[in-house]
Amino acid sequence: MNSVLFVCTDNFTRSVTAEFSLKHYLNKNGIQDVIVESAGFKADSDLSKFSTTHFAHLAELGISTSQHTRIPFQQNFLHDYDLIIAMGDEHQDYLTNEYNYRAPLFNEVCLNESTSIRVPAPGGNEDVEQALRKMVDYIHQHTPRVYEHMRKKGDDDEREL
Repeated sequence: MNSVLFVCTDNFTRSVTAEFSLKHYLNKNGIQDVIVESAGFKADSDLSKFSTTHFAHLAELGISTSQHTRIPFQQNFLHDYDLIIAMGDEHQDYLTNEYNYRAPLFNEVCLNESTSIRVPAPGGNEDVEQALRKMVDYIHQHTPRVYEHMRKKGDDDEREL
């Protein structure tokens, strides 16, 4: 197993954070045989009300996102990636309803929990900046588990042969 796609709504916050956190982890550990991307179901949405705090916090952690471009989810991705990870249950539901495809949640892969990673909606009452920083820290902390899951899944697949 050597390719993973993180999926969220706008391909701007959660999936991007997961993508670049995993790329950073792989690079830091000299792992070069894994393809990591992200996509969104509404990757053409208006971002004018969205915060960019997560990008600034990733930079504070030494993670560059300068190569990020928003990618709309495409049906062929279902076959192009070894692992597709939904960041929230709404993304998991979308894949199930639109494509009859069940993608695990990020928290399922990392913690064996069927819970979503949530971010506050733009213009809401929550402290968006603080919530985004916590989200980045959370995803960054658990990123190594995504790679461990991929490696274990690849080992399991080889044993089945």
